[in-house]
Order: sequence, then structure tokens, then C-alpha cells
Amino acid sequence: MSPTGGSLFVSRLFVDNEDEDFRNDVLIEFDKDGIITRTEEDAFPSDVSDSSFRFLDGIATPAFVNSHTHVMDNIGKGLAVGRVLDDVVGANGLKFKILASHIESELQHSLKLALTELTQTGTGLFFDFREGGLNGVLILKKTLENFNGLDARILGRPTTMKELDELCRIADGLGLATPNLYSDDELAAIRDVAKKYEKILATHLMESTGVVKESKKAFGKSDLERTVEFLEPDIVVHLTQATSSDLDLISSVAKLLVFCPRSNAFFGLGFPPVYWCLENRVPFGLGSDNALTTPLDVLGDVRWLILRIAESRQQLFTKDLLIECYRAITRYPAMQLNLNYGLMKLGYLTSLIIWDAKSPRLNPCNNFLEHLLLRSSKKDIVQVFLRGIPQL
Repeated sequence: MSPTGGSLFVSRLFVDNEDEDFRNDVLIEFDKDGIITRTEEDAFPSDVSDSSFRFLDGIATPAFVNSHTHVMDNIGKGLAVGRVLDDVVGANGLKFKILASHIESELQHSLKLALTELTQTGTGLFFDFREGGLNGVLILKKTLENFNGLDARILGRPTTMKELDELCRIADGLGLATPNLYSDDELAAIRDVAKKYEKILATHLMESTGVVKESKKAFGKSDLERTVEFLEPDIVVHLTQATSSDLDLISSVAKLLVFCPRSNAFFGLGFPPVYWCLENRVPFGLGSDNALTTPLDVLGDVRWLILRIAESRQQLFTKDLLIECYRAITRYPAMQLNLNYGLMKLGYLTSLIIWDAKSPRLNPCNNFLEHLLLRSSKKDIVQVFLRGIPQL
């Protein structure tokens, strides 16, 4: 990308609305920060001076949003087979032993592989729960410097309450393992610090029956009830044990509910309450969760989710279902958190995926959204642009 910005041409731009599926022969111009300044339909390839930015048989979609990751765990992928949740991610779990047994350069190398996996599979924005206190945040920030255009929201985890202010100064927010680790006063203090710095506040919630029982035993309330009363987070993750009344309560406080269906399945924790969101028209996000257990390709979570819903027949396999699941990895997380991401329009980032329209999986194009979500392969990606910068 030049210091003044650039432009690209694509033969088709996917539009996920009720009126049309595509805009044809689209010119997209963007400034030096990768923000879209102009779009024009019925343009010509010659309107773009750089031939490598012309995609005559390309279908463009917004880059994906992975709403929940633990990318540092990539260094231990494959080692959690046969283990239950607490054995892997509990306070004394496998992941922390693995992380502690590697030096920083080894962690950075593994992180580079994880971030490469994200970009190669079309993710342009991810929300990472970053353990390790200040040092954990700094390691990820340093590694991200090698990935120009990839956007992250790094949510640091305090090792002590004294770290809260400094974490909020260097990170994009705070990401807690569970409210059960904190007293009511500490949760309120965490909330107040996040609000003071206007940073994102997030927590895992109701991931397992054990977490809920532990909270009720220690505090007389569920972790969700305490979260609503004292923490007031922007993002809550998992909710596999939540009832309808729990979901009514938490959705009145949190901006974004995030589900991790493949990770929940790996640990046998049940199915996240996607049906409730679909029935109540509540936007949600999807995340791949721990890189130690689950691939970082969030499209895989969409695929697993749709097929699981179709199998259960709690929701008919319809175009509306496809659209809602597609939006869960594009516009919904950004919309709920007021980010200029997930759509291709003025003022938004030029972060998009170019798909090969001639691919045997996408052609003939009878139902592009079905082809994209259920048939497409990484091989069908021609190019990924993040903030206007080509990645492949």
C-alpha cells in the first residue's frame, strides 16, 4: 500500500442483505490507513493501476472476526487429547505448565504460526484473552508488529489487582478467566478501572456445571448473577450452562455474547445457546477459543454450528440461518462494539477476502452463502487484504 492509499477491483462484492447478493465490477479506494474512501459499481479493471490488485474472477467478502481466542496456547496444540476442561485450562492446568516451560523466543515463534493461520484463513480481527499479566500482553503486541494489517483486541488478565491500571494502559481491555477468582469488591474494582480507561471488559461465563456450582457454594449466587451485579462486562464468552432467564439477564448488560461451539464440543460441555439468540434476534459472535484444542479458522466453527443445528432440527436449515451465522463472524461483533469492521462501505476498513469464482466448490454459484459456509476451502482464497495490505 502506498503512503497515500490505494485501490482494488473485484468482479463481484458479496452483499448480505435481502435486496441483493452481489454488486458487480466494484472499485474500492482506500486511504493510507486502509479506510474505504470510495466504492463504485460497474467500474473497469483499468481503473486500478496495479494489475495485482485486479480480480477479474474474484468474489470479495469482508474478512472474518474471531471473537474469542487464546493464541499463545498454540505452542501446546494437540496435547490436550483425553483431558477434561480443568486439567487443561484450570489454574494449575496443562496449558499454564506448557507456557511456563518455554522461553519467550519460543512463545513468539509459536505465536507467529498462530497469527499466520489466522491471516491465511481470512481472519482480520481477533479478540484475544491474554494470560500472563503485563508480560503476556507485551509478547503478543511485539509479535503482532510482524503482521501489518492484522487487527487484534488484546484483553489482558491481571496476575494481581495492582496490575489493573497498567494493563488497561497497554492493552485494549481486560479478559477474566472466571468471576469466581474475585470477591464482589474486586469485581467492582475491575469494572471501575475498565470504565475509567474506556477499555473492553470481558469474562468467561457459565462454561461448565462445575464453575456454576463453585460460584453458588462460595458466594451464594451463580457466576452470571455476580457478573451482572458487580462486573457489567462488554463481552461474555461460552454460556453453555445458561438458562433462558440467565440469557435474558446477561443480554441486558453485555454488548456481545460469544460462543465457541467446537471448543465446547471438545470438552463435552454441551451446546452454546445459539438457538436462544436466533429466536430472540440477539446478535452474537463466534470464537475458536484455545489454540491448544481448536484450529483458529473461525469458518470451521460456523460450519460445525450450522450442521449441528441442522442435525438437531431445532432450527430449519434456511437462508436466514446462514445469514445469521455468517454475520456472527463478520458484522455482528463489530456492530455490537462500535468498530468499523465486517462490512465493505465508506469509513470501514479495507479488510476482505478474495475468493476464486472459478473454484469447483463455488461454481456454479447457485447459493453463494451456502457455498461459502459449507463448501469452501482455504484453497479457494486468492488473496486476503487487511487494511488494504495484501497478505498472501
